[in-house]
Amino acid sequence: MSPETFGPDIIELLKEKLYNDVTSTFIGRFGYIITITAIKNIGEGRIRANSGIASFLIRFEAIVFKPLKEEVLDGEVTIVNQQGLFCQVGPCIIFVSNHQFPGGFNFNAENSEGAYLHQDGSKIMRGSFVRLRVLGAKVETSKMSCTGQMNESCLGLLQNSSEITTEESKEKVADSEF
Repeated sequence: MSPETFGPDIIELLKEKLYNDVTSTFIGRFGYIITITAIKNIGEGRIRANSGIASFLIRFEAIVFKPLKEEVLDGEVTIVNQQGLFCQVGPCIIFVSNHQFPGGFNFNAENSEGAYLHQDGSKIMRGSFVRLRVLGAKVETSKMSCTGQMNESCLGLLQNSSEITTEESKEKVADSEF
């Protein structure tokens, strides 16, 4: 914190800065910080020599998302190509190779986006919802990339977004038990 922020409101300014700087970011060791749930402690500030800027150690709790190997997740298909598909699972993108699909799916370049068609008539395309298992995760400095599979029992196509109406979504949420 710069010296001009020192004053009676510094604690509130520190909290605001923490929320703004940390929420919705990726920290390699912990994963994606979805939101901060509690601030446990704000330590005393340490003034840096020659600048007057103070650093504060802040301990907090947060809701994080870090896909783990073998974890089963639901995601929305965002890109479909001959090699496989990419799914959006929260802030993470997961690639599923076409070799990791359930049997019976073949690529069809029917339009510019392409789709995987099954012998039974079901279709995996952009906007479809799928259930997948994480095979591996690579953690980089500012992001995480994952690979997944859908060729096990209970994995694969859930439902196409074009088949879900707003009313159906509301009914499914209303009928769900938590």
